[in-house]
Amino acid sequence: MKGTIYLILFLLCVSFASAAILHGTIYDSNFNKLNDVIVEVNTTPPQVFVSKEGQYSFVLDTGNYAVVAKYRIGGDNYLYTSENVTIARNGYFLVDLFLNPAKKIDMPVNPLFNYTLLISVISVLLLIFLGVTIYKLRSRPKIPSDVEVDKYTQELLAIIGKEGGRVTQKDIRKKIPLSEAKVSLMISELEEKGILKRIKKGRGNIIVLNKK
Repeated sequence: MKGTIYLILFLLCVSFASAAILHGTIYDSNFNKLNDVIVEVNTTPPQVFVSKEGQYSFVLDTGNYAVVAKYRIGGDNYLYTSENVTIARNGYFLVDLFLNPAKKIDMPVNPLFNYTLLISVISVLLLIFLGVTIYKLRSRPKIPSDVEVDKYTQELLAIIGKEGGRVTQKDIRKKIPLSEAKVSLMISELEEKGILKRIKKGRGNIIVLNKK
């Protein structure tokens, strides 16, 4: 009785907002009222109502809706129904629901399942992204030691020599497995020692070996 009074008060309160109210009673095939029936309507986001004293209600805008009700009676056995409802105006719309036996495989997928699947897919993608990032970090060249720097310095001078004493900094960078900043620093150090000089040309530099 209390549930019915609350439902009436709810409907009266909402009516002041000129809303459309879809409501009704839920029965089994023997016309017995059913409690704890999960009723869903495909609004955005979906609305879910758990029936009390055999009643349900939704506040809806005008439009076409699918109302699904399901009630588990044990194991994989359910009572189920689906109704297509058109809300053409504001007001009250009475649609009673009559549930019939249905197997679990006949039930629509619960929206929560879709959310769980989406979260699982996102988690897998994040793990793949994390794995690729770690692989790339581990694959980066290690910071060279002083011995290696000396080796690359000699290699840099050899590259310039092979090109006739003049080469672009971009070409040096392609042939030496060091960062652009490191190559630039090596060139600056050699320039300070008077071994080579850097000539600005457009957006790049030409590195020239000083003649002894």
